[in-house]
Amino acid sequence: MELDPLTLVLEIVNFLVLIWLLQRFLFKPVQAAIARRQQQLKQAQQDAEAQQQAAASLQQTLQAKIDEWDVERAHQRQALLTELSEQRQQAMTKVREEAETEKKRLQSILEQDKAALAAKARQESQQGALLLTQQLLRRLAGEDLDNALLNMLQEDLQALSAAEHDEITNALHKQTTLLVTSARPLAPDQLQQLQHTLTDTLHQTVSLDTRLDESLISGIRLNIGPLTLHANLVDELEFFKAELHHAI
Repeated sequence: MELDPLTLVLEIVNFLVLIWLLQRFLFKPVQAAIARRQQQLKQAQQDAEAQQQAAASLQQTLQAKIDEWDVERAHQRQALLTELSEQRQQAMTKVREEAETEKKRLQSILEQDKAALAAKARQESQQGALLLTQQLLRRLAGEDLDNALLNMLQEDLQALSAAEHDEITNALHKQTTLLVTSARPLAPDQLQQLQHTLTDTLHQTVSLDTRLDESLISGIRLNIGPLTLHANLVDELEFFKAELHHAI
């Protein structure tokens, strides 16, 4: 079969036209679309990589923040534990101090109660002793004890100090009659002896006014103006009682 040259040329032209048409209307748009798609894929890949990097950076930031929070929480927890420990220690110290204060207060109250009981016991024993002594002295009271107490008063008069002597002398300027109170009537010789002692001691004559007071139990009481000299059991017991009370 022989080929017609014209037909061959036309076929070649048709083929070339077809190639041109395909290249112009098919290959280029397709290539352009492929290029755009590749560009989009590349951009998407770059965006994905950027997002991945951003996500990684954000993750690192969040992790650093979490680590910072963990450290801060650990510090706060330690600070809280330290504060609680200090508060507990302060509370324990306060409780111990209050307990010690209460202990001292109770000890003080106990000591006061013991002292009060001891003082009451001493007072009761002293009152009992005074009562017993008073009863005993009442049984011993008599003329012999009266004479002994009178002699004691006269000895006291003779042993007066200069100041006491001056005080009695000044009192006698306003009063020359002295009051003598006795538990029992004084015999004339006893009055005479007492008056003689007063005259020798005070260097002036005095008169005596006698009175009876059985409550003195035994002895006498001598009043010189505002001054009182006593040698009797009642006054001696009262003096002894006052000394005991002062000693308590």
